[in-house]
Amino acid sequence: MSVRILYIGLGLALLLVLWWLVLLTIVLARGRNISQCPSCESTRIRRSWPRVVDKILFPAYIKPYRCESCNKRFHALKRANELKSKKAAGSVH
Repeated sequence: MSVRILYIGLGLALLLVLWWLVLLTIVLARGRNISQCPSCESTRIRRSWPRVVDKILFPAYIKPYRCESCNKRFHALKRANELKSKKAAGSVH
């Protein structure tokens, strides 16, 4: 019975890793130019509040966004203008 539990645990871990790889591939394919929602193609998008899963599974440059038209949540690389503003803020001391 304990071997069965081990296989179930390994299967769940494998599913989690595969899910993460699929999301990472989608995020990298989108790139930094986030101008439209991937579902409804609306331009009304904003940063979404990160969930615990976002903080654990994704590195610092992958952020959650939300479409204000269809309320769909998606992940993408941090916008280029966000990177520039953080660098500028960090260099002005």
